[in-house]
Amino acid sequence: PEQLVTGQDTGVVMLWNLPAEGLSLKKGSANVNRETLRLGGGHRRRVTSMAFNSVADNILCTVSSLANDLRIWDVAKGVQLQEQTEQ
Repeated sequence: PEQLVTGQDTGVVMLWNLPAEGLSLKKGSANVNRETLRLGGGHRRRVTSMAFNSVADNILCTVSSLANDLRIWDVAKGVQLQEQTEQ
C-alpha cells in the first residue's frame, strides 16, 4: 500500500496507509483516518525532514534540525536502527 509519513512538533513520526483509490474530498469517500504506525521516543524536538530510502524497502530517515539529530527507522518492524546526534 501507498503510505504517507508525517512528523510532529513533539518529535513523533507517524505512518499512514492511503486508500487504494487515492485521496478524495468527496463526501463518504475513503480517506486517511488512522495511523498505521507511530514511531515515538525518537526526536526530542520537531521533526523537520523525512525521506524513504529509494533503494532499501521500508527504511525511513527522519531529521530534527532543531535538535541536530538524524534517525534511521525500519518501518516494517517499527524500530529505530540508528541515531546520529551532533552536540
